[in-house]
Amino acid sequence: MVPAILPVAHGSSSVGFIHHSGRPRLQKRLTALQRARTRRRQRATLSADESWEGFEYGETNWFLDDGGSSEVDNVAVSMHDEPQGFDYESAVEALSPLVSPDRLERLQTVISQRTNHCQFVFEAPTNPNNVWACLRTLDSFGIQHTSVIRRPGGYDRQRDINGNMNVALGSSQWLSMQEFQSASEAIGQLKDRGVRVYASDLQEDSTALTSLDVSQPFTIVLGNERTGISEEMRGLADETFFVPMRGFAESFNLSVACAVTCAYLSQMGGLKWGDLSEGERAAVMTEWLMRCVPGSQQVLERKGLRVPERLRRTRQRLLGCEGVRKRRIM
Repeated sequence: MVPAILPVAHGSSSVGFIHHSGRPRLQKRLTALQRARTRRRQRATLSADESWEGFEYGETNWFLDDGGSSEVDNVAVSMHDEPQGFDYESAVEALSPLVSPDRLERLQTVISQRTNHCQFVFEAPTNPNNVWACLRTLDSFGIQHTSVIRRPGGYDRQRDINGNMNVALGSSQWLSMQEFQSASEAIGQLKDRGVRVYASDLQEDSTALTSLDVSQPFTIVLGNERTGISEEMRGLADETFFVPMRGFAESFNLSVACAVTCAYLSQMGGLKWGDLSEGERAAVMTEWLMRCVPGSQQVLERKGLRVPERLRRTRQRLLGCEGVRKRRIM
């Protein structure tokens, strides 16, 4: 078979030709160049204390914020409370036929194993790549809800870290996230719903993770990679805990601590999979389906369902259209 030859304009007048069969090879080469450029940029923004963390969790994410000054508010739809004001069941019914049967079955299988019994809060994380790893871990363990406390002006390199943190939060496309500016704001809304708060801390009066009461809904708080939780968080938590260790090291890396904590909680029966209410399950499924169906907002509006603003914002941010921009390589 003779490969197709397509015209390509050079400048304003001359016309050249390229072989269509060479496009995949060109795209592969451009992708490799893009990956290398992203790695160099990431390494350049790290301090000596952070460089050893590595970037294996973020190499396939190409959303980069040049300015790093935009704020992300409610990066993903918050489903902590029973959703109201929008017919999520009808939205699921309208969008489900527009995805493949295999994809729909996968979504239904995953959502049937999600839990609302345990949530996570990350207080002022400094390494975006740790956030990437933690969010991936939470998704793997079926934990649907998580929050990030990101204080304005709380980072040494505000511009660089803010930009990459936007990327990390934007990678949480299957989680329901909230962002807060203070510990009191984040913990206050949890306690209003009767959720117990357990914060990781190395103080002498902390209890072992395995001794926590996980029979009632609870939240795990993991602090800053360098300084741990804040004094404010220490005072707000119902109890502080530590992860049992047997070596010389006194603490885990944040992403490792998150994974180990999830493993312990799973063994302790603290992850009660499949406990999402019907309303919450429909709300999360709507959010997921909107990511799978091109033009989903228009589809729903043709069905007479006006999409809430928070769903529109979420979709834009996760696609890199608001605050986080795709870097062009040509």
